[in-house]
Amino acid sequence: MNFKLILPALALLLLAMPIVHAYPYSNINISASLSQTGNVVISNVSYRITFFNLTGQASIPLFGTVSSLHIYNSSGAEIAFVKTVSPEFTFVNISDVSQGKTYLLTFFSSERVSANDSLYQYSYSFVPPTFVRSLSIMLTLPFGAYLPSQNASFLSPPIYTISSNGRSIQLVWRLENQTYFDHGNFVLPFSTSYMFYSQPTSQPQDQYFFVGIIVLVVGVLIVLVILVMSRKSVAAKIKRRNTKAQIISILTPDERKVLDMIRRRESIYQHELLELTGFSKAKISKIVSKLVNYRLVKKKQMGKINELKFNRP
Repeated sequence: MNFKLILPALALLLLAMPIVHAYPYSNINISASLSQTGNVVISNVSYRITFFNLTGQASIPLFGTVSSLHIYNSSGAEIAFVKTVSPEFTFVNISDVSQGKTYLLTFFSSERVSANDSLYQYSYSFVPPTFVRSLSIMLTLPFGAYLPSQNASFLSPPIYTISSNGRSIQLVWRLENQTYFDHGNFVLPFSTSYMFYSQPTSQPQDQYFFVGIIVLVVGVLIVLVILVMSRKSVAAKIKRRNTKAQIISILTPDERKVLDMIRRRESIYQHELLELTGFSKAKISKIVSKLVNYRLVKKKQMGKINELKFNRP
């Protein structure tokens, strides 16, 4: 045995081991729940990542454009991030990454899926941020979707498990030790195809269009009802004014004189009319009672004194 060759090789191996282990690596668990309207699929994604041999800043690449992005630390608190968007990728930069801590990204993404004879083909595109020691991806198919018998040829990479939660079918892929250190935006597609028991409804914009029409019609009806009610209110006021004018026209000169004195004042006490008109107490009482019955005057009793006000329309 040539120890002169073995010893240097062992030394190089020992020196290389810490370098290999010094590479940042991660465990990733992704759950994407799909919903479909027409040919548009919306993915509701939960992306959990645990970093090892990495502290400080980390960059997580995501394929395509994402929306409603939130990031939470292992304590469940939402943390700040910087998002950079390129034509094909969205880069999420997190500062102050802690060794061995898990971070949760939640976001939505949407894309159009192609259909061939009612067979829809969908791919979740995964972009590795580091060397991935353990990767698990679960896709929950849209409600009402099922896997046709020939679907096995469209499952790529090979599927790990297929199950159901009672409402939808779930596909799970699990990969170990994916050795791409300098990923260079390498994209790994997880593809499947499925069919529907009944075809999904039309495009979302069609639904929004019909909803908009319904809202517009309801708004017009509300405006029309308000206008009709307003006209009825105005007509009632005019009718009351005309009726009051007719009543005033049949008053005697003395009754009209008392009414004019009450109308010129904000309020007046009944005994003041005795001095202003020179009429007797009995006559004033009779005229006031008549005006109150005609609803031309309001009377408020304050002890032994009556306060009179003109009943304005």
